[in-house]
Amino acid sequence: MNQYEAVFILNPDLQESDLEKAVHAATSMITKEGGEVKKEESWGKKTMTFRLKKHNEGVYHRVEFDIEPGKISALKREYGLNDNILRVMIVRKEA
Repeated sequence: MNQYEAVFILNPDLQESDLEKAVHAATSMITKEGGEVKKEESWGKKTMTFRLKKHNEGVYHRVEFDIEPGKISALKREYGLNDNILRVMIVRKEA
C-alpha cells in the first residue's frame, strides 16, 4: 500500500451537518475501496482566487490515507460524481 494525501474543496453553502456527511462520505469511499484513513484535518472556509462551479469560497478538508495504487482512479471517479465536492487533489506521499 502507498501513502496518499487528498485535499477536498467542499461546497461552502452546506449546513454544518451536511458538511460532516460530505466529509464522512469522502472518507468512507477510501475505506470501501480497501484503504485506511490515517489523519483528517479541516482547514475551514477560505476564499478562492478563482470561481469554481459558481462559488467564490470553499471548505477545505485534508485527509492522509493508505491505499493500493490501482484504487486511486476509482476514488477520483466517485469524487467527481459527488456534487458536494467541488474539487479534489490526491497526491502520493514519499515514504
